[in-house]
Amino acid sequence: MKSVRHQWLVVVGLLLAVPSLASAGFIVTDVYGTDDNVVTNVDVDDATQTVTIDEDYGESWVALRSPYPGGKVAVNENGDFFDLKIEFDQAALDAGPVWTFDFNVTNTGFWRWIGYGFEFWNDSFSSRITDVVDDGLLLSYSQDVGFQHEIVVGWGVPDQSVLLFFMSDPEPERHVKGATHTYSLELDLSKINSGAPGAFGLRQIAVIPEPSAAVLGLLGLPLLRRRRR
Repeated sequence: MKSVRHQWLVVVGLLLAVPSLASAGFIVTDVYGTDDNVVTNVDVDDATQTVTIDEDYGESWVALRSPYPGGKVAVNENGDFFDLKIEFDQAALDAGPVWTFDFNVTNTGFWRWIGYGFEFWNDSFSSRITDVVDDGLLLSYSQDVGFQHEIVVGWGVPDQSVLLFFMSDPEPERHVKGATHTYSLELDLSKINSGAPGAFGLRQIAVIPEPSAAVLGLLGLPLLRRRRR
């Protein structure tokens, strides 16, 4: 079967679509489209049921965030994360409903990363999607960095709203500056909106090593202590 593919053009955080016939429909929106976390390309392959999202994660401000190892994560200067709104139509459900989302993430910021997280939210980022494994939304996941630990956790309770890849010392693996690595999520989209077309939010968070006050001062990157939702 011939693969039907189409490209999405990313302009200031919005995707202008030029769909081809019989292609499943997705719209990926970068919620904070003016910072240095950028979606550079989105490609949909109907034959393999794969959505490939190419990204530059360039923000290097530091904030506290639980439940991430060490509690330090990279945000923009307003304390915002790398948030994507992903919309899908009936064609996507008919072609799937199971799709693999490959995130090719290039670290264009200052820090090497010791972990990477995906948080599941509704499309307005007002409430988390919980029990993503038990309810059958998240079917499988992988990464090619070499992080040893891959777990699904939550905020103080086992609500299964966070997929977290991370390392523990003295493991050498890092997602270093300038490197591109792939994080893959296999999702059953029929679990998002009771089998109807819909949308969801996906928050990406890079986990950084414990920075010293001296390093932060030299970079002009104060620790943002305001907790985000």
